[in-house]
Amino acid sequence: MKVLPFLSLFFLIILFISCEKEEITGQTPVQTLTNEELQKLVSFEFTDYHQFEIKNQPDASVSGKIIQKVEFGEKDTGSFIADTTVQISYSAQGNEYLPQFTFSRSIFREQLRTYFFTLRFFFNDNVYADLDTFVLTYKYPYQSTEMFLDINALAEFSGNIQDFLIMGDDFYGYSFSSVTVFKYNLTSGDYKVLAGFPGGDHIAGNSDFIFLDLEHSNILRYNIQKDTIDLQFFPYPGFDDQMLGMCADNNFLYVMFHPTDSGGEVVKRYTVDGQYSGEFKIPWMGYYLCCADSILYSVDFDGGIFRYDMRSNLLLPEIPSPAESIDGIFVDNGKLYYADYDKNAIFVFALSEAEGQLFAPKTRVDISRLNTDRVNELIKVR
Repeated sequence: MKVLPFLSLFFLIILFISCEKEEITGQTPVQTLTNEELQKLVSFEFTDYHQFEIKNQPDASVSGKIIQKVEFGEKDTGSFIADTTVQISYSAQGNEYLPQFTFSRSIFREQLRTYFFTLRFFFNDNVYADLDTFVLTYKYPYQSTEMFLDINALAEFSGNIQDFLIMGDDFYGYSFSSVTVFKYNLTSGDYKVLAGFPGGDHIAGNSDFIFLDLEHSNILRYNIQKDTIDLQFFPYPGFDDQMLGMCADNNFLYVMFHPTDSGGEVVKRYTVDGQYSGEFKIPWMGYYLCCADSILYSVDFDGGIFRYDMRSNLLLPEIPSPAESIDGIFVDNGKLYYADYDKNAIFVFALSEAEGQLFAPKTRVDISRLNTDRVNELIKVR
């Protein structure tokens, strides 16, 4: 009978321990979100060539105020390095909560085509989940932009493309700061250097001939079928400045010059045999030239692409430049192709996407507004 108090105390201790254990195992785990759920919360939008905005999707919701903050950073050799922290706010929508956050980021490496980063979402009790993601830096200002040709992937070629031409499956490239003009077949990958071009900037052509700027003063005609140079001619004289661009359209060759006594430019027209056939003046100052359906396109280094309708002799609204470091351009089948010097690739976008972003054409009566440093860099004899 004397052992009863001891047994009672023993059972009480066991009961207490059992209750504590049940309370611990019964705790509600911290609620988090899967990678797929996190992706649905976030949107990315470029606001400039090197800046994009990260914000919540306006209609994305969660079941409670489970996210406390989000950190932006990069992973260097696997280690997360935080850069910016943003606290999450909420607005209620029925039984759901809409997380709200926004912040901007700048990309300082112009060569990047894809920018990888991490968003770290913090939940209760400092539990976090990482969303490793990326943005394509060439999607501004045109979402339809795609990379057409990676110049870095051409094993036989080293350098940057200055001007180019696409004829069927063949890509003709004029290299930057060298004497190389090459033909690259987009289907077979065959690469061939076209001999006889000691330097220049501009290229034009049709199904029979390729025309090349020879040191900004002469034009060479390459016969595609004969695989040889069969003509060299000096463009119509009378200008001290060098040629700024050329293109071929409807069996005519158009060559653009900048007269020293004018705030605009003169476009000379030639037959494919090099015979002078007229001229007209354009009140702009651009660089490079391409033609499609009787419309001239030229690069405006102030941030646009000039357009001129040769049928109506009218300036058309400018197109916002697809890149800051744009060089040669080419238009075909409703698409504009361009060489991006920084990213060293040829990109393409649908011209229809530019219709909602056009701005009034600028005239170049005052040539002091021109980015002369950029033009001088390009037209120097290489």
